[in-house]
Amino acid sequence: MAVRREQTSDSIFVKLIVGARIGLDAWGALVSQRASLKAPVDTSQLAQSIHYLVESVEGYSAAWRAVIGTNLEYAAAQEYGSGLHDPDTPHMIPIPALGNTTAKTLAFEWPNAPTGMKPNAEGLFFFKQVLHPGVRAQPYLRPALEETNEEGRTMFLQAIAVELNKP
Repeated sequence: MAVRREQTSDSIFVKLIVGARIGLDAWGALVSQRASLKAPVDTSQLAQSIHYLVESVEGYSAAWRAVIGTNLEYAAAQEYGSGLHDPDTPHMIPIPALGNTTAKTLAFEWPNAPTGMKPNAEGLFFFKQVLHPGVRAQPYLRPALEETNEEGRTMFLQAIAVELNKP
């Protein structure tokens, strides 16, 4: 005959918290993986940089959140667009609007420069503004979260159930 110990409310609470943490970790991994598959691919650097982290919520002893994303500078422009995208009417953008408020000019090599344009002695062309159509939004994080909503919730609840059913 098996003897089952009575569970205290403390042990049930601990199991609930452990299960929730495991479930959130699984859901974070799923969203991260799906976002990597959805990320726009040029060099695949963006897709490879997507990661997740389950961290505690400041001020709470037993609360976590999954943070999913990347630290690449251009990731937000890929997800949301640059806000300037209009392929039919590109905009002249002053150099400080490109993010560097201290720069007065932009310098770069231009192998196929139009005839008549001459680079400086180092082979660089300098511009105070550029004609840029912006970047079209190519969402990958938000769709990944939306697509995994049902599966993620199921994984989350199953992880809690598994922990609660442990002796």
